[in-house]
Amino acid sequence: MPMIRVCRRGPSAGAVRIAESVRTTLERTTIDSTDGPIRVTVSAGVAQLGDDRDIPDGLSMADIWLAHAKRAGRNQVIGL
Repeated sequence: MPMIRVCRRGPSAGAVRIAESVRTTLERTTIDSTDGPIRVTVSAGVAQLGDDRDIPDGLSMADIWLAHAKRAGRNQVIGL
C-alpha cells in the first residue's frame, strides 16, 4: 500500500529516522490469519524538497529511491 509522509522543517536526516522507525516497528508486527501469521515489511524512498526541487520533483525522486530499496532486497529505507 503506497503511503506518503511529509515532514515539514527540520534536518533531512529526521525524515529518514521517521521512515526507519516506521519500518522497524512494522517489521516486528505480525497479523494473525487463518493461514498463519503474516509478516509486514516496508520499503521506503526518502527525498528532500528545496529551492531546486518542488513537490512533483520530490515525489519523483522519492519514487526512484523506493525502486532502489525494492531492488536492493526490500524492507529498507533509502534516499537523500
